[in-house]
Amino acid sequence: MPNWGVMKCLNCGSQPLDLKRLDRMLQAAYRSSIDIKDSYDFYVLWRSMASNDNTLKVWDLESGKEVRTLVGHQSWVRAVALTGDGRRAVSASDDKTLKVWDLESGKEVRTLEGHQDWVRAVALTGDGRRAVSASDDGTLKIWDLVSGSMIASITGDSYILSCAIAPDGLTIVAGEASGRVHFLHLEGYALSQESKSHP
Repeated sequence: MPNWGVMKCLNCGSQPLDLKRLDRMLQAAYRSSIDIKDSYDFYVLWRSMASNDNTLKVWDLESGKEVRTLVGHQSWVRAVALTGDGRRAVSASDDKTLKVWDLESGKEVRTLEGHQDWVRAVALTGDGRRAVSASDDGTLKIWDLVSGSMIASITGDSYILSCAIAPDGLTIVAGEASGRVHFLHLEGYALSQESKSHP
């Protein structure tokens, strides 16, 4: 079975996420016996590590049906992040790019290019206007998702495998293959619009 990544349940209400039940549903979906009945409405899934179909899939878990397939990457998809409103997704791939997707139409909005090796992880600010990506090229890059431009590039000592953005919109946490965890505070620059009001 492929290693499925799961990023966000929309319209779940107060229903707690039962990971064991979700895993059983995903295994059923992979076996193509897609007859999933559950209270979770909407998930964005991506195949990574064990699949070479290079796609993201959007599923309605109430009906168990695939809503759409997002096609565009030229190699495996490693990670995906969703905006807070659930309308857009940003995917990271071994093809050295990130792609911004409109989940309602299934269309690719833009491609973010600049990494020189696999892109391992991506994180978004709370307002959905900025992204941070981590790559095997040893860099952490900050992107403006509105314009599609790269704002900054930070170089580490080894592959950067993971990244996250703190709620303050100013702090980035990144994990390297060396075992180091970096906390980066971006002095004088706010990742998100909300953080501009903070001292």
